[in-house]
Amino acid sequence: MKGIYAAILALFVSITWHPPALAKDPWTVSLDIPVRTVWPSGGVLIEDIVTADLYRPEGNKIPAAVIINSSGGVLPQHELYYARLLAANGIAALVVD
Repeated sequence: MKGIYAAILALFVSITWHPPALAKDPWTVSLDIPVRTVWPSGGVLIEDIVTADLYRPEGNKIPAAVIINSSGGVLPQHELYYARLLAANGIAALVVD
């Protein structure tokens, strides 16, 4: 009998509960921000431009983190997930590609 009540409760929760992030994203995102990088090579400086996406929560002065991907590139289930999670909790996240 306990199993039936647990199943009914689980079904009710799955139907009626919605995570708060689904209502409205608590962050803004700025895509494709150019970031200039320079490094020495053979006595000359080499310059390159990489892009980054900034996930920023509401507010003026906020903590921030830089998220750099692995050789697999930026993935929604890794870097972008953590960027959204940090931004939803008041921490800006810069995702560099």
